[in-house]
Amino acid sequence: FTASLFQKEQFGENYSLIVKYLQEMGHHVIHDHITKVSLKDRQKLDQSKRRSYSKQVMNWIQKADLVVAEMSYPSSVSVGFEATTALEKNKPVLGLYY
Repeated sequence: FTASLFQKEQFGENYSLIVKYLQEMGHHVIHDHITKVSLKDRQKLDQSKRRSYSKQVMNWIQKADLVVAEMSYPSSVSVGFEATTALEKNKPVLGLYY
């Protein structure tokens, strides 16, 4: 699951509902990097930790059966990049928006 941390304050409850619904359907959902992290926490990461985080996200995408992306915030570069990366790896992407 991916979504914009920039809009977590506005859409965070929706993010949690989406994750909960997917889990209730029996899916294993990787979501802590969105649902349990704030934008301020992410911005505090140094360059090395940002690279490590990016590699981890790419690894999750590689292992995923599909990517669910909450796309209500249109200028979220990371969400678009992650969705595009998933599509390039022939992973289905479910884009949701409010």
